[in-house]
Parts: sequence; C-alpha cells; structure tokens
Amino acid sequence: MFMPDFCTGDTYETPAERKHSFLDKLLRPGNLYFYYRVFKPARWFQNMCNHYGMTYDAMRLSAAQILFAIEECGGKVKVEGLEQLDKSKEKGAVVIGNHMSSVETLVLAAIMQRRGKMTFVVKKELFDTPIFGTLMRNMRCIPMTRTDPKTDLKTLMDLGPKLLNEGVSIVVFPQSTRAEKFDTADFNSIGAKLAKRAGAPIIPLALETSIWGKGKMVSDFGPIRRERPVHFSFGELIEAGTDDKEAHRRCVEFIGTKVTGWQAENAAKG
Repeated sequence: MFMPDFCTGDTYETPAERKHSFLDKLLRPGNLYFYYRVFKPARWFQNMCNHYGMTYDAMRLSAAQILFAIEECGGKVKVEGLEQLDKSKEKGAVVIGNHMSSVETLVLAAIMQRRGKMTFVVKKELFDTPIFGTLMRNMRCIPMTRTDPKTDLKTLMDLGPKLLNEGVSIVVFPQSTRAEKFDTADFNSIGAKLAKRAGAPIIPLALETSIWGKGKMVSDFGPIRRERPVHFSFGELIEAGTDDKEAHRRCVEFIGTKVTGWQAENAAKG
C-alpha cells in the first residue's frame, strides 16, 4: 500500500480521472466488489495491528485506501473546510458531527490526517465485533453503552481529557444511532461538555454519507447508492473556553444547515 498525498488544500474532490471500476459495474447488483474493496484495507490494518502494534500512519493509510475504494466503486467525495484542521493545535480538538453510515468511521482518519492523531467515541458493542473490535481497541476508541448516560459521561470525562492532552483529537457523534435524517432532539451536548472539561477547541463536522445505506439484517451491509455524493464539511473552529451551551448551539446550527442543503440537492436530482 502507498500513502497518497491528498486533502492538502482547503478542499478535496474526487479527481475526474478516477475511473469507475469495471468489476464494480459487473458485480454491482450484489455490491460484492464494493464490500471486498472497502473491507480489504480494514483487514490489512487489523493484521498490521496484530503483528506490529497500532500506528497512526497505518491507520491513516488504511482509511485513505478505503476512501479511494469508494471512489473506485463510483462514489464521488467532496470535502471542504480543511483549513479548520490547521487551527489551534496545542492539544487535540473535539470534532462534533452527525453520524450517518460506516463511511465516516472508516475514512475520517485519512481526511483529518493533517490534524495528527485522532480517535472516535463509539458504541461499546463494536468492541465485540470480529474485525472492528480489534480496530476500535487499537485506535484507542472510547466505548459508550448508549443505555447508561451517567456511566457514559463518566467514561468520557475520565478518558477524553487524557487523550486530548496527548494531542489526540476525538470525533464525537452525539446521536443514539446512525441516521440519515438530522434530528436536533437526538443530538446531545456530550461533545461540548467534554471540550469544556478538557479546555479543548471544537470543530463542527457536517457530513452526508447515505451512499452506504443501513442493512436490514446486518447494519454494515446495506444498499450502496452511488448516485449520492459523499460530503464532509468542517465548520469554523470554536475556541477553547467557549460556553458549552453556545458551542453546542453553533454545532447544531452548522450541521443542520449543511445536511438540509445536501439532501435537498439529492432530492432535486431524483
């Protein structure tokens, strides 16, 4: 595998010369090639961790290969606001975003590579899955039960500040579950509270990744809707020390505006 040099400017967009794989076109009805191409780098990263230990370079490399696999299978990726990742690097940032599909957890390490080290707040059940369990542990992800708010808050407030002070940015998806619709009522302020406790800056993140739908029987094996562009947009960095309620309001407003606009574009295209 090679480490691609991309996402170096303020924006990124799938290059026009990136061709849609013939094999994906051929096997598209069952999405077999898509899943093979996407999970192959994840499996490689797992093997690297098992044999040599986790490195952030390997993590970013795996994520980049997954992003390119999505593009190879007909997906179009657009990223904006990357300049926000260059601001206030004294410690890690709390990145607060909506959660829509497996795409963001698999590719954000590549998109955010210039920010440095990063990890996720994830569902505790993921630690018990065959491939992702090993990856979550090696990435030093923070597990949440999503059923015991008191315990979850304590876990996050114990582990989060330590990672942030080490320079590790933490991506928080403050929703109870992945959802294509952005529901403000289901978007809690736990990320803003973590930032306040740790004295860390916040970077809002809006995303539209419904290209990878949620499966009925197995959530990670859903329909692949290649006609839907993948969007990531980083909002204006919110300085450390900002009131947590104000920070949360600004994140919700930014994400809601972006997601609504993207989904209106998708609807207009039919």
